[in-house]
Amino acid sequence: MADGGFAQEAVKKTVLQIVQVALTVVVLVWLFHDETKRAAMWEAFKKAQWSWIWLGLFLGLIGEFCGIVRWRLLLLAQGIEAGFAKVSRWFFIALFFNIFLPGTTGGDLVRLYYLWREYPAQRQGAVLTLVADRLVGLIPLIVAAFLGAIWQHAWLTQTRATTGLLYGVLVFCIGMAVVIGATFYLGVRDLKVPAWVPGNRRLASVAAGWGLFLNDKKRFVWTVLLSIPVLFTYYGGFYCAARAVNAGVSLGQIFSIMPIVTVITSLPISVSGMGIREGMFERLLGDLCGTPPEVASVVSLLGFSIFTFFGLLGAVVYVFSPRLQRRELQKMAREVAPQ
Repeated sequence: MADGGFAQEAVKKTVLQIVQVALTVVVLVWLFHDETKRAAMWEAFKKAQWSWIWLGLFLGLIGEFCGIVRWRLLLLAQGIEAGFAKVSRWFFIALFFNIFLPGTTGGDLVRLYYLWREYPAQRQGAVLTLVADRLVGLIPLIVAAFLGAIWQHAWLTQTRATTGLLYGVLVFCIGMAVVIGATFYLGVRDLKVPAWVPGNRRLASVAAGWGLFLNDKKRFVWTVLLSIPVLFTYYGGFYCAARAVNAGVSLGQIFSIMPIVTVITSLPISVSGMGIREGMFERLLGDLCGTPPEVASVVSLLGFSIFTFFGLLGAVVYVFSPRLQRRELQKMAREVAPQ
């Protein structure tokens, strides 16, 4: 990409980040400006059963472990022989940057930074492992969204608001399934994405990511299987948060609403989904379970905190690791940006 084009892309990202931060602040103020609500939230938090929080942290640890193993399998598929300890270190540092920095590429860029420093001859393979890591993570999310919609359809469509959220997410998932299927076909057939297709260079990168699995179907199966506990331990963490504050929500209900929450908070609307996530929990748990808004918000905040904990661990790991160089990160962003 020419320097002018990259500068334009950088300006767009900066504007997006400013909007994300501003929207996050506005939504949080709107949700929690009421002093009575904040007091009720504090009371719910003080009564939380910490045994459930510890269980949520344990589930989160299992999920992060599976995520590390999944990424290492993808690295091995590209001939990158990084040890488990090294991959774990990079993974947790990326969690820190992914949670606490605005934007949509922080964590992936950090992982790529360390990979390029250690394995400069395998840069393209390193990029493909991150593309593939995202792709295989989408598969169980899409399946879970449709299974939840079928299993709990009557329950999820009790109100117009929850019905709209459900069908909006299903439309999104259908679109993602089409993209995944089309790019997988192109990758398997070694075909090029037509130039007239919008975002063809990004789609070509996705198709290339599927190429990781062409010569090793067994590894493909394992990475998809590992994506299941990665996703459901995340859902389980929020279930533990709900149980901790006696929100009156069953495991099946949490697993039915979490695909909706996950998809919406993954959109680049706010910083790490903050504010949006709490609003989703208040709406879904309030409309479907009769959960008081202050309790629903505490469920969201406790669930998010469980996984933020691992980002904090990443911050500790980063203190004892080589520092990221801003100029190198900017150069990397320029190189991996779509042309």
